[in-house]
Amino acid sequence: MKQSETYALMVGLMKFSIFFFYTYSLYVGSWFIQNRVPNPTKDDPNAVYDFKTVIQTIIALITGFVCLISALPNVQAIVSAKTLGALIFEVIERDPLVKNKENPSKIISLKEAIHFDNVTFKYPTSLPEHKPVLIDASFKIEAGKATAIVGPSGSGKSTIVQLVERFYDPRSGSVNFDN
Repeated sequence: MKQSETYALMVGLMKFSIFFFYTYSLYVGSWFIQNRVPNPTKDDPNAVYDFKTVIQTIIALITGFVCLISALPNVQAIVSAKTLGALIFEVIERDPLVKNKENPSKIISLKEAIHFDNVTFKYPTSLPEHKPVLIDASFKIEAGKATAIVGPSGSGKSTIVQLVERFYDPRSGSVNFDN
């Protein structure tokens, strides 16, 4: 079915639904008027449905349906927020891959240097066909000295900092603090 045919079918079904609602409401209202059905909303026990009450009821129903339909985008936003919230909590509650099992509260103070020994690193989310960001990188960052990490975009500058901060562990090689 083409998109234009689907649209025409939807519009036709909506118009059918609207006219069916009008027809059925007026039919039931006229049946209430003709059979003199008692109207429980009036104070008078002998009160019956009349044309005015039937039209008021139909208008109230239409207004209710319009309010209900106008609330649907808000329901969609709530469902989207719930879905995104579940994803956020999944990230917050996940068990990290990088752990300091020996002493997690130990504060490291650097005295000599940070040594990168044959470090190879590839991000866990990268595709298999992508090459590693660092391949057998070996260098030393001495304590108390300014060190510049320079290179073009994608050469591993941020990755080096993330490895030092232990956001990630290298795939091979080691990052050592003071030997």
